[in-house]
Amino acid sequence: MILSIKESICGEDETWKSFFVRCGMYLLGCVAGYVLYAISNKVVLDLVGLEMSSYQGLNEMGSFTISQILHRLVFAYKEFFLPSLGKEYSLYSLPCIRYCYMFVVLAIVVLCCVFLVRAIRRKAWTQAIQLLILFLLTPIAINSMYVIVDMQSTTVYALMLFGCVFTLIFPIFALEYFQWGKGFFSQHSRSLARYGCLVTALLLVYSSVYFAYTANACYTKIAIQQQQTVSYFTRLVTRIQSVEGYSTSQPVAYINPREKAQEQLPLNEFNIACTIRPARFTSNINQYDWQAYMRIWCGFAPATLSDEETEALSNLPEVQEMPCYPDDGSIQIIDGVIVVKFSD
Repeated sequence: MILSIKESICGEDETWKSFFVRCGMYLLGCVAGYVLYAISNKVVLDLVGLEMSSYQGLNEMGSFTISQILHRLVFAYKEFFLPSLGKEYSLYSLPCIRYCYMFVVLAIVVLCCVFLVRAIRRKAWTQAIQLLILFLLTPIAINSMYVIVDMQSTTVYALMLFGCVFTLIFPIFALEYFQWGKGFFSQHSRSLARYGCLVTALLLVYSSVYFAYTANACYTKIAIQQQQTVSYFTRLVTRIQSVEGYSTSQPVAYINPREKAQEQLPLNEFNIACTIRPARFTSNINQYDWQAYMRIWCGFAPATLSDEETEALSNLPEVQEMPCYPDDGSIQIIDGVIVVKFSD
């Protein structure tokens, strides 16, 4: 989108045919990527005989209604001009960076108006209409993830929001390629424009520093949490293998495994900066794939009971009387099964 705007502003007036061909090529590249993914996904699933999981709406990918698309388009425009505060799907969720971002958006709107007025004063009507179309499509292009993803059933992570960064790139491109034509501005307006450029540049520098700080805080928090999680599961494996009568042939039954006591430090000093997934998590021990985590990082993957067998075992009086992990007695061998009780 930014490349299309750049070519429309800096290039010569082009015909509608050339304009639509150029835009169509960019759009075709995006669509081709999705089609290639869909075909590859279908082929692999057919070869291995599997189906897509319903997790995060994966099995409904590409299914939508017109009303859903219209709602997503409105949401994309809203998040472009007024990003939500404190939401995990927003890169501008804190007041300080949100107001900075909104000023940058205001600068974008002003620059867009300047480009349009310049084209109109040159009586380049075709260029003016083409620029208007591209400007109106810019919020959708930048926030395309909000259009593609169903926010009600899908969790949005930081990498999925990378397109939002291009909001900060647009003013740089615009200020670089726009030339103040002679007679286009008065001397007073030129001075005002220079101050506007200076303020915009300072805001972009502030945004860069903020995101560098946020990235460092998030990666530091994730690294600390990873070490805490490995330590937690290492202790758990040690406790299981230390129970009297332990044998590698015995299956393990985890009672309420997604309700483990949060032993890890909350890391409150990172909460202000780390508002997006996965950095906003306070702990990793209760994640849905915690057993895979324990297998990969601790090398412990015992045989486990089915959900039905675990449910039946949890109803036994001796299991209900057990304390919860990590208290003494929370791991016992009952009827040949190693029972680990995390919560009542």
